[in-house]
Amino acid sequence: MDENTKKSVIVIIPLVILLVTIGTITNYSLLPTILAGIIGALIGKILSSVLIKKDIKK
Repeated sequence: MDENTKKSVIVIIPLVILLVTIGTITNYSLLPTILAGIIGALIGKILSSVLIKKDIKK
């Protein structure tokens, strides 16, 4: 799998999970859904950087 594709998938998975979960709980209210998207993207970026660093060390 291409490196950029791998990064994108790692970022998108937590983003989608948080958006759907928080959106469902709050009936897709705007502010909580936006916050869930921001938090999900940050979690995905952190996971991506950690996993990429592990690949580099190997």
